[in-house]
Amino acid sequence: MNNLFKALIAILVIILLLGAALIIGGMAFLFPVERSSEAEETVVWEESSQNEFTSESYSYDDRFKFVYTPVNPNALLDCYVSYHFQEDGTTQENIDRRLYENVSTENPISFEFPKRKGSRYKLDITIEDKDGAVLHKSEVEIYSSLKQIK
Repeated sequence: MNNLFKALIAILVIILLLGAALIIGGMAFLFPVERSSEAEETVVWEESSQNEFTSESYSYDDRFKFVYTPVNPNALLDCYVSYHFQEDGTTQENIDRRLYENVSTENPISFEFPKRKGSRYKLDITIEDKDGAVLHKSEVEIYSSLKQIK
């Protein structure tokens, strides 16, 4: 009987500890502690006047990647690309009519630019065919919006 009594006491202690853990966990759920850390959110705004290309923007910790793919899956294009990339209003790269040959869904136009936390970026791009017809023209703005986490 002595061993049975010890086992019952041990089970009772375990139940009490589990109950206390559940109560403390429930209180943390009902009364969350406010944290004052901040998170960075990247906001992208884009406006395009033509739709011969789809555009994709990727934001990584240290760089941006922009990809422009022909809408027509069978397209094989030679294009002139002009773009102006700015960081905080200062020109970082300005390209006028760079030729990209054999552009297709498997070989899209792609750029990468370095990124610094807290900066504001703008990319103006125009893609033209060899005759000068505009196939895609857009502006992309990327900036950080700090939000409070609660």
